[in-house]
Amino acid sequence: MGRIPISPLNTGANIPITREMQQDVREQVFAAYFRPVLQLLQNPNMTATEILERKEEFVRTIGPVFGRLKADYLAPIAERSFGIMRRAGALPPPPEILKERTIRFCCTSPVEQVRKQMEAAGLARSFELLGPLARFQPDIWDNLDGDAIVRDGPGIFGWPRTWVRPRQDVADAREQRAQARQAKEILDGAGQVAETAKTVAEIGDSI
Repeated sequence: MGRIPISPLNTGANIPITREMQQDVREQVFAAYFRPVLQLLQNPNMTATEILERKEEFVRTIGPVFGRLKADYLAPIAERSFGIMRRAGALPPPPEILKERTIRFCCTSPVEQVRKQMEAAGLARSFELLGPLARFQPDIWDNLDGDAIVRDGPGIFGWPRTWVRPRQDVADAREQRAQARQAKEILDGAGQVAETAKTVAEIGDSI
């Protein structure tokens, strides 16, 4: 008589096909989707230095993956969708300035924003380092472009771009202030000349 093909496995032991093995499978799935890496920044008790170090570790670990995803997937899909909608007439006519130009899409991922925040933190540390030196050589600040730092703020910290004034408006405001200062200097100079002339006249009369 042959062996029964299907029969109970009577070993008398407790085979651990329960929570331990289920948890092991869960951890493998979490690791495949980078959950341990994404949870690096979720500890509310971290110090500022520890947060910066965790962000650097986060970018080093997951940055290459998201970089390829942005370059090979998100941007081509956006460009392809835009082209289909344009050819189908679903978009309004472009302005004259864009008719002879090629439009390229750039996707900013949360990982890219974290990387920019690390750069901003590096700038803050640079200020701490350069502060004592600037006391002896104040003109070192001429090496920094403050306008560029402010205009990068929306991409770094998520500000609304409406908070940053157009370049032309900034240039006009600065020109108006320069003209106002120049007019004030002229008036102050004229006042000094008049005061000097009055003093000279009084001295002449006394003689």
